[in-house]
Amino acid sequence: MPCTTPRCCWSCWARRRARTMLARRNADRAGQSGQAMVEMVVVLFAALLLLFGIIQFGLVYQAKVALDYATFEAARAGAVNHADRRAIEFALARGLASLYTSVGSADSRSDRVRKVQAARDRVLAEIRDDNYACIERLNPTPAAFSAYGVVGDVGDYHGPLIPNSNLLYRDATPRGGADLSIQDANLLKLRVTYCYPLYVPLIGTVIKRLQGVEPDPDPPSGWTPARPGDFQRACYAANRIPLVAQAMVRMQSAARDDSFPASCD
Repeated sequence: MPCTTPRCCWSCWARRRARTMLARRNADRAGQSGQAMVEMVVVLFAALLLLFGIIQFGLVYQAKVALDYATFEAARAGAVNHADRRAIEFALARGLASLYTSVGSADSRSDRVRKVQAARDRVLAEIRDDNYACIERLNPTPAAFSAYGVVGDVGDYHGPLIPNSNLLYRDATPRGGADLSIQDANLLKLRVTYCYPLYVPLIGTVIKRLQGVEPDPDPPSGWTPARPGDFQRACYAANRIPLVAQAMVRMQSAARDDSFPASCD
């Protein structure tokens, strides 16, 4: 039946318009098939790299906070133990044990103690046997021991000791080419470099290439990589990243001249 009324004509036009729009929409969809897949391939690697980097550097930041605390604890232990290197190493391992300790709510008190001790022993082995930590004694210097050292005995140690008593009344004039007073020679300053494991895939390779440890087939334009020393290179080679912390405390006992590395670069 022909459409003669205005209302009927409008209804027919609306139906034709809807069919036309639907046909155009279907044609557009057919023409864009697979576009999202191409975009996904282009963006996926960069997005994963960014996500992995966020996770890894979150862990690195947590380790740096733990290392700052552990270094301070190591300096405190050295201050009351004549700057004994073994006491410093033990305190450092105890402070870093939190990085490798995992306890559950069902664990008993003795289980938690055993897990903490196991983590401490692991770090201590890394320090003494695996060479994953390097402790430098920045102060007192060898010149300070030459200038102020008095030969004495502490346990099994026999050698120069920097006096720690009556510092308020001692002459503060530097002497013996030490360039510091005996009061300043009684400040124990440590710098610790610890190799923290890189757990997240890909990030270790990116860091090593940016640091110039591994060759980069496509280096960034204008980028000048760092030049790490032997210790840090060994750290990167073990898929670890070197973290550095410093601490300084006043000696509470006479400092002994233990052997420490000259550099941890």
